[in-house]
Amino acid sequence: MRGDPFAGHYDRWLAGDLDERIPGGESGSEVVGRLRGVLSEIADRHRGETVLVVSHGGVLRVGVPACCRCEATPRRLGHTEVVEVAIDGEDWVCRSW
Repeated sequence: MRGDPFAGHYDRWLAGDLDERIPGGESGSEVVGRLRGVLSEIADRHRGETVLVVSHGGVLRVGVPACCRCEATPRRLGHTEVVEVAIDGEDWVCRSW
């Protein structure tokens, strides 16, 4: 079985090199920006509400620590796991992972 051709790029993102780009695809910074934009839009539309957002674990693992102050330690996410992010104005906090 062949290895994941993107694993090295993803590992560099996790190590903080968000300028790393997948050939023909996004950089880590672009992934984080896309996640931040979507979460901001959802938060603006649902002020004061609790909402569920579904995403790929890899996007969350790279993007949430880059967008939030983390009270929980980021780790690999299994299927159907939950990450709780609270957005209050400009303060984004990852409360549980």
